[in-house]
Amino acid sequence: MFPTKKTLFFIVLLLAIGIRLAYLDKGINSDEGHLLTLARLDLNQLIPVLQTKDVYPPVSAFLLHFWMRISDSEAWIRLYFVSFGVLLCLLIFLIDRNLKEEEFPLFSFFIASFSPLLVWSSQFIRSYIEAAFWATASVYFLFKIIKGNDRKPAYWAGYILTAAISLYTFYFNIFVILAQNMVMFIYYFKDTRRMLKKWILAQAALLLLFIPGIFLAVSQFHNADAINPYNIGKSFKFLNFHIGLYGKAFLSLIGTDPSFTFSAAMKDLPGLLNILFLVILPAGISVFFLVYIIRMIKNTLPGPGARSFFILLGFFYMLFYMLAVELANFPVLTKYFLVPHVLFILVLSGIMSGLKKRASKVLLLLIFLVIYTSRLPAALEPEFDSKKAYRYIVSQIGPADCLVMVRNTNYYLNSDKCVILKDVLIRDVDSGDYIAFTKEGTSILGQLKDKYSIIWFYKTSTNDEIFGGNRLVQDWFIDNGFYPETVKKFKRIEIVKYQRKIMR
Repeated sequence: MFPTKKTLFFIVLLLAIGIRLAYLDKGINSDEGHLLTLARLDLNQLIPVLQTKDVYPPVSAFLLHFWMRISDSEAWIRLYFVSFGVLLCLLIFLIDRNLKEEEFPLFSFFIASFSPLLVWSSQFIRSYIEAAFWATASVYFLFKIIKGNDRKPAYWAGYILTAAISLYTFYFNIFVILAQNMVMFIYYFKDTRRMLKKWILAQAALLLLFIPGIFLAVSQFHNADAINPYNIGKSFKFLNFHIGLYGKAFLSLIGTDPSFTFSAAMKDLPGLLNILFLVILPAGISVFFLVYIIRMIKNTLPGPGARSFFILLGFFYMLFYMLAVELANFPVLTKYFLVPHVLFILVLSGIMSGLKKRASKVLLLLIFLVIYTSRLPAALEPEFDSKKAYRYIVSQIGPADCLVMVRNTNYYLNSDKCVILKDVLIRDVDSGDYIAFTKEGTSILGQLKDKYSIIWFYKTSTNDEIFGGNRLVQDWFIDNGFYPETVKKFKRIEIVKYQRKIMR
C-alpha cells in the first residue's frame, strides 16, 4: 500500500534532519571561528568588539553565546544552525501549503530537504541560515496579509518582528525588505491606498525598531573590507558589466553553486564558453523571466494560489543586489542568496503543480534530484580540511622549523606560532593584486632566511591565491635558495616544506 501523505511528510522530515546531522565534526574554518570567538565573549564586551572587528549584527553571536553554555563541542554548535535549517524546511512547507490550499505540498518540502545550498548553510557556523529563516518568516506573514488578513494585527506584528530580527541577524536582508516594498507598491499603488497606509506604518515601525542596528552598522562600516572593487574585479566582464558574477548569481539562485563550487566567477573559461554560459544563457533566461514578470504585474492583486508574489520578490531581490554589485562593489557569494533560493523552490513547486502530464512532473523531479544529490557530498564536506591540515602540521613541523602563511585561515593554529605576511604585502591600487613586500616584510623574510634552513608554507586556495599572495611568497622562496622538498595536499590547502639549498 502506498504511504499516506502524512507518512510521506514525516519521511521527508526525517530525511531533512538526517542529511543535516551528517558529518558535524568536519572541522572549523577561520570564518566560522570568528563567530565562535565573538560568542565566547562576555555579553558586555560583545557590542564594542562588533564595532571594532566585525561587520555583522549581534543576534547570532548573542544567541550562540547562550547555546554554548550547554556545550562548546563542534557537533553541538553546528546543531544550533541545523535546527534553523530544519525549521526553514518546515516554513517552506507551510508557505507552500498556504499557496495550494487544497494540495499537500510535498515537492517543495522534499526539494528543500536536500538542496545542497540549504544543507551546506544549515551546518555552517555563521548567521546565513538563521537570517534566511527570519527573512522567510517575514515573507510568510506578508503573504498572509495580502491574502486578506490585513485586518488582523497579529500578522502585522509578526511581519514587523520577524523582519526586524532578520535585519539584526544579517544586514543584507535589507534587500528582502526593499523587494517587499517594491512588490507592495506594484500591487496596491493604484487600487488600495488603505493597504498602502498600513504598509507605510509597518515600515515606519520596522525602521524604529532597527534604529540601534543602523548606528551599529555605520560604526562597523570601516571593517567591511569585502565591499571593494578588488573582489569583483576578477570576474568576467562584458560591456563593462560583471557578467561573470551574474552567471554565478543565477547558479546561486537555483542552488547549484554553493560557495564551494567556484572560487572565482568562471573567469578562466575559454572565450566562447564565457560568452555562452555567462552572457547568452543568463541573458536569455533573464529576458524570459522579465517578460513573464511584466505580464504578471498586470494582475494587480495575487490570487490565493498565485505565485507572482514570490517571483517578483526574487526578481527584485536579485535586481537590487546586482545593482549594489555594480554601483557599490558588493561581493557575490552564494551564501548571500539563500532567500532568493527559497523563493525559487516555491516557484518551482508551482511549476510542478501546473504541469498536466505526470511524465513531465516526474522528469522535473528527476532533474533536480540528480543535480542536487550530485552536489550533496560537496555540501557536507568541509570547505577547507583545516583539522586534517592542523594534525599534519603538528606531527611534521620540528621545533627548529618555521611556519609561514599569507593569512591564518586555520582556526586551530595559533597565530603567535606562525609568521603572517598579509600586513607586509603591497597591493596594486587598480587590480588589488599583491605585487611586492614592504620594507618591513623584506626585513622579516631576511631574518627567516638567516635563522631557518627549513620553512613550511601553509598555502590556501582563497583570495591569497586569486590576488597573487601565494605566488609572491613562493617566488621569494625560490629566489632565496629554498626548494620545495615535499607537498602535502588537503582540500583547498597545500602544506609545502621548503628546504634551503646547501652551497658546497
